[in-house]
Amino acid sequence: MNLEKKTKKELVDLIASLQKRLSAQEHTQLHVTSEKDLYKILAHSSQVGCYIMQDGQFQFINSHFLDYTGYPEKKLLKMSPPSLILPEDRRRTAKNAIMMLKGQRFSPYEFRIVTKDGRIKWIMETAMSITFKGRRAILGNSMDITERKEAGRRLEELEALESSILDAIPQAVVGLHERRINFANHAVKMIFGWHREELIGKSIRMIYRNEEEADKIGEIFYRNLEHQRTYETEFPCRHKDGREILCRMKASRIGEKLREKRVVVTYEDITQEKKAQE
Repeated sequence: MNLEKKTKKELVDLIASLQKRLSAQEHTQLHVTSEKDLYKILAHSSQVGCYIMQDGQFQFINSHFLDYTGYPEKKLLKMSPPSLILPEDRRRTAKNAIMMLKGQRFSPYEFRIVTKDGRIKWIMETAMSITFKGRRAILGNSMDITERKEAGRRLEELEALESSILDAIPQAVVGLHERRINFANHAVKMIFGWHREELIGKSIRMIYRNEEEADKIGEIFYRNLEHQRTYETEFPCRHKDGREILCRMKASRIGEKLREKRVVVTYEDITQEKKAQE
């Protein structure tokens, strides 16, 4: 099982399941008859990293937690636990852990650690109070979510790049789903007079002279896009101030097949160009 590819919800559910098993004997405290019993439970929790911390030191660490940090067990048992955490994350992580131990927080918290070889890893963790050797201790359950975090970062960078490209295009670019606008670039302000925020979620009919013509051009586009990837034509549109403008329009379906009428359309105002040709 590749845990790093699991969704956050699946990771949360997995940790919650472990906590439920560990806390089955009492609502807030975990009691075991011997250290051997506790180690056995932790050893079988093979899908998550586990540790026991008491008096500010690690008392037990399972193999997954060792893998996350890259440190050998003997070295880790002598280290101060907060020293693993990236300095700028330590205060927030301590606050979240304390809130969870007090029952004031129920969702896992995330923070970054520095591994033995200097790499930064993202960890998602829960903490619960237990009794260990007759005294209070902390049981931590953690997962390495570095790959998911990196995938999210790359997606954000890609979305930012796409947004920059769209905004650099002088034509108005509009994305449609079932004839409703789900994205638009800033050029819609220059072409139609509408701010992009005013158009998102609205019917594409807003930029045509009337409903009949909006339906007509929609029918033309969808009929042609059923058989070809793109289609280009010229058609009258309407500016926000009521002016009629003539636009050169190029539509492209999203995907190999036209599903749910998902298309992208570019609009270029050619009103003055046409007048100059007359």
